[in-house]
Amino acid sequence: EGHKEKLEKAKDNRFDEADTDHDGMLSREEVEKMPKMSKRFDKIDSNKDGKLSRNEMEAAMKKMRRKHD
Repeated sequence: EGHKEKLEKAKDNRFDEADTDHDGMLSREEVEKMPKMSKRFDKIDSNKDGKLSRNEMEAAMKKMRRKHD
């Protein structure tokens, strides 16, 4: 398993751990355990439905990585 795969697995695990109601989405309350994401919740919630999907989280992570490159 390479470094990239380990990072993906860790990211998935964090999402799953935060998703306490197991609906596949993260509510504002569930994201409170993740301070960086909590601060950016409204920016990450691109469809403004009040929840973060895996796709929204992944898009935000990619955007953050691009800024740091």
